[in-house]
Amino acid sequence: MTGADGPLPERGPFVRRAALLGLILASALGAAGRFRAAVALTLGASVAIVGALWLTGLARRFGASDLSAASGFNWKIAATGLFRYGFAGLVLYGAVRAFPEEIPWLLLGTSVAVAAAAWQGLAGR
Repeated sequence: MTGADGPLPERGPFVRRAALLGLILASALGAAGRFRAAVALTLGASVAIVGALWLTGLARRFGASDLSAASGFNWKIAATGLFRYGFAGLVLYGAVRAFPEEIPWLLLGTSVAVAAAAWQGLAGR
C-alpha cells in the first residue's frame, strides 16, 4: 500500500513502540508512587494509540480506493469518525473530571503516539 509520500508504515512496529513508551512512563510513575498520574497517562496514551490506528486505517482505505471516481459522500466513514472522536472525547473528559490535578500527565499520554511515530521515523521503518 502506498500513500502520497510512498509506502504507508506497518501498524505493528508503531503499536509496539507506542505501547512500550506508555508502559515505561506509567511504570516509572507507578514506581514513584504517582498512581493517579500513571492512570491518567495510560488513559491518554490509549486514546492516542487508538486514534492513530484509526487514522492509519482510514489512510489505507483511501489509498486503496479510487478517489478519482466521484463516489459521493460516504456516510459510513463520517459516522465512524464521529463515533470514534466522540468516544475519545468522552474518555478524555472523564479522565479530566476524575483526575483534574493530573492533566499534564494526561496530555503527556496523548503525546505517546506522536513520540512513537517520531521514533519509527528515526529508526527508518
